[in-house]
Amino acid sequence: MEFGRRTANRTHASRFKLFVAFSFSLALSLTSMVSSLPAAHAGPDVIKGTGTFSDISVTILSIQMVGSNEVITDAGTGKVTGTLKGTYTFTATITVQPTGVASYSAIDVCNCTVDGNTGVLQFTETGTGSQITGVFQSHAVITKASDDLKGSTGAAILQGLQNPVTGLTSGTYSIPITLP
Repeated sequence: MEFGRRTANRTHASRFKLFVAFSFSLALSLTSMVSSLPAAHAGPDVIKGTGTFSDISVTILSIQMVGSNEVITDAGTGKVTGTLKGTYTFTATITVQPTGVASYSAIDVCNCTVDGNTGVLQFTETGTGSQITGVFQSHAVITKASDDLKGSTGAAILQGLQNPVTGLTSGTYSIPITLP
């Protein structure tokens, strides 16, 4: 009878060892499969970026009176530093009310490097400001991207100041940008 107990214990111990070995090999197989999945399944790379921008040149293309509002069309170039690094060009239409309150829309095209990726980002920008103080704020959404940055998405918040003599703007930006 004692012999029967030992056999039963051995059988139980063998089954337990077999179960542990099977479980370990299954876990190891699953771990290997998950770690070998392509990086595309890891999710998008979101960068919370900040930096500065400053115009280098600005040219007034036209000034018109529409009712009591002054409508200015201009174009220029500038540089951006921080998370976005590079140069930009812009075209803008600014509407200035008699009170000095201004609103504008612009297309900004940045030849940028972001986290080692180089390409062109096009932004559609809308903002408001004051012709009296020169202070402005805007929102700029990426509408096109190319090269290493193709597929990038994001929306920047800009705050800045326009020099009343030169018309050049400068300021800061923050942007959460999702890289492809």
